Amino acid sequence: MKRLAAGFACLVLLGACASTAPAARPPPVGASVFEIEQGRFQVTYRGPSRASGDEVRDRALLHAAELTLSRGYDWFRIVDRSMGVAPPTTPRFTFGFGSGSYGRRSGFGLGASTSTGGEPSYIASLQILPGRGPRPPGADVYDARSVADNLRARLP
Repeated sequence: MKRLAAGFACLVLLGACASTAPAARPPPVGASVFEIEQGRFQVTYRGPSRASGDEVRDRALLHAAELTLSRGYDWFRIVDRSMGVAPPTTPRFTFGFGSGSYGRRSGFGLGASTSTGGEPSYIASLQILPGRGPRPPGADVYDARSVADNLRARLP
């Protein structure tokens, strides 16, 4: 009975060590596009850690323009935009142990691991509605061809 209780206690301890929630992974570097509904897109760009906020904003705008052109549209309206900082991968140290008893033999194990963290990076997100024909008036409406040409020439 003691062995059963000791084995159960070890399982509980191992479960407690393994039940910590993993750290949220930051999104990968680069652009991603998600069609929210037909004709409405979410364009997100996460820059590398060395990219400035302005560059990340411009790259999100460039990807919105390229998406608009690739779908056969002429202009796009930005209906929502956000800018944030992605958390870095944080340095971690994990530790685990376990034991078992098998008749006359018993064993004990111990393990540890570490990971180094990175640097934070900017994330720009645009929600766009593309359209065809003449560009309507408004400060939030962009000519896709003009935006793509200007930003391609300026961005490295």
